[in-house]
Amino acid sequence: MKRKFAGIITIILFYSLASGAKGNFEVQKNQKINTKVKTEITLLNEKVYKLLGQSDYKTLKTLFSDSLLKYVPQEFETKFMPQLSGVIKGKEHRILDEFYIKNQQLDSPVTVEGGEGDQAYTFQLMTSQKETFVTLMAAGDTNNEVMITLVYTNINNNWKLSILRGEDYSLFGQNAVDIFHHAHMLRETGDIVDAYNFMNVASHYLNPGGSFFKYNLFDHISEYQDTLNFENNANFAMPYKVEQLKTKPEIFNIHLELLDGRLTPMIVYLSKIYVKDTMALKAENEEFNAKIGTIFTSMDKNNKAIIYRAYNEKPSGQNSPKYYGFVKRRDQK
Repeated sequence: MKRKFAGIITIILFYSLASGAKGNFEVQKNQKINTKVKTEITLLNEKVYKLLGQSDYKTLKTLFSDSLLKYVPQEFETKFMPQLSGVIKGKEHRILDEFYIKNQQLDSPVTVEGGEGDQAYTFQLMTSQKETFVTLMAAGDTNNEVMITLVYTNINNNWKLSILRGEDYSLFGQNAVDIFHHAHMLRETGDIVDAYNFMNVASHYLNPGGSFFKYNLFDHISEYQDTLNFENNANFAMPYKVEQLKTKPEIFNIHLELLDGRLTPMIVYLSKIYVKDTMALKAENEEFNAKIGTIFTSMDKNNKAIIYRAYNEKPSGQNSPKYYGFVKRRDQK
């Protein structure tokens, strides 16, 4: 099945130095950070966040280290900043974690740990200076949040940005681990198709800090996705003929769409009934929806709504065949 879900913005990444394992260094985290240093970085964070929201590259780059200026791609100003600004402008932000790292061995790998329980993660980077400060902040709204990764290095007693990233972090308040748990629940009830699609969403949010950031559950989540991919392809390879219906429509895609502020399955199928014959098409869809929970186990119970789209001709990207759509909510009979 083709992965597709609407309403998700992906922010491009740039400049990566990630590497390494745990080294010999001193780290202070969050409220235990030296007050003077934390105050300095807080002011810088506010300035950077404001400039990102305003898409003011000219001013922002004055805060960059020489190494960051060297590696910033051309599209940063024209693509990255406007896209990120569209997500965060006028929105509040919150600090997820901060780390103040003092390392006497330059150009050495450092690993710090954050989060708790299933949300635990590691953050790895190379330290080019004796003092490094990492801020992980979430910004956006309840629909879509990005994680902005800011890494500062103290160069000649001046804090300079050496790493800046912005990537999707959460959807409707659920990050990759939360979405993984939802997919796991769906699979437990037998809803392999929805579980598979939600795992694709979880995968999209699994690297909010790129190669620097890794959830402790990363490998487990990746293995679980592989298992679901195998199960889904083994049981519901596309195209999938619906033998339970008299008219035997043929499903060629199931993906997630946004409906009423939630991700909702859309079933896209070929019908032998002419799409302009809406009465007959509606009758077929009524039977389809009545049996959907047996066709795809528990899909009717796990979703407040299901979207259907009927075609007579499969869209190829080169054509625009007519279709007829239905939205079936759980309370509809």
